[in-house]
Amino acid sequence: MYQKRLASGFLAALAGVATADSDVTQLTQKTFKDFMTTNKVTLVLAKFCAPWCGHCKALAQEYEEAATSLKAKNIKLVKVDCTEEAGIDNVMPYNGQRKADAIHACMNGDKVVVVASIAADNKASNETFSAVANILRDEYMFGGLNDAAVAGAEGVKFPSIVLYKSFDEGKNKFQEKFEVEAIDTFIKVSVIPLVGEVGPKTYSYYMSAGLPLAYIFAETEEERYSLAKALQPVAKKYRGKCGHCKALAPKYEQLGAMYAKSEFRDKVVIAKVDATANDVPDDVSGFPTLKIYPAGGKDSPITYSSSRNIEDLLKIYQGEWQE
Repeated sequence: MYQKRLASGFLAALAGVATADSDVTQLTQKTFKDFMTTNKVTLVLAKFCAPWCGHCKALAQEYEEAATSLKAKNIKLVKVDCTEEAGIDNVMPYNGQRKADAIHACMNGDKVVVVASIAADNKASNETFSAVANILRDEYMFGGLNDAAVAGAEGVKFPSIVLYKSFDEGKNKFQEKFEVEAIDTFIKVSVIPLVGEVGPKTYSYYMSAGLPLAYIFAETEEERYSLAKALQPVAKKYRGKCGHCKALAPKYEQLGAMYAKSEFRDKVVIAKVDATANDVPDDVSGFPTLKIYPAGGKDSPITYSSSRNIEDLLKIYQGEWQE
């Protein structure tokens, strides 16, 4: 299990107490170490700031709100005036959003957990997943298992990844070839909420995903909630226009071209459906989804969940693929 680092430029550490007039505790160079080592609290997040800094002023209210919301969990937020104090070492950056709910989510538990199901002897896939985990370990929690029964209970086979999240559809599955870039893209696209608030800190997240964006303008929170709920199904379909579909496209075209020139051209049809423009089966929850409609059994399609390289796709029609 890859343990996520919590901390900040900002900082996370064990210990803490509260103050009388605020839920954010003011610390100095002299009190910082004792606070972190002598108090019995679950977790501490420290903000290093300057009174004249505009960014610090903008963060102040969000930080206070987060401190109040986490107080019942025995999680403390503290601050250090860096214009007065120096010499505090061993801190790591907090790279999350500077909003109360984002700070709360980070300190209270992960909104996203990425779990890989890989056979113990699959060295290549284990190393690939470890590489991605090391790159993104400051942002998400990573874990792994090598129990085929547990993987099967989640509807996946070795090697595969399930990304669990506390929003939208709840989880996404990655069942393609294990490559660092492909897994990285899968995670970064999956963690983007289908409908969310766009601001200075969240805009870059949406833009970096490479997904089409639609903007909703609402005057009240109730109107915003109603529109977001109504548009979620539409957003889910357009999420299909992601890097996974683009990555598969040339392989799928190659597969179609190969069969168009083969002796099986009248027996095998390679087809595709744009899910953003057509109704799709209820069990299609992610994109791209591949389904096999065998001769004599077109009313009982099989979902293809193996590797999506051209060699493995050919096995479907060569009789070598096993469900």
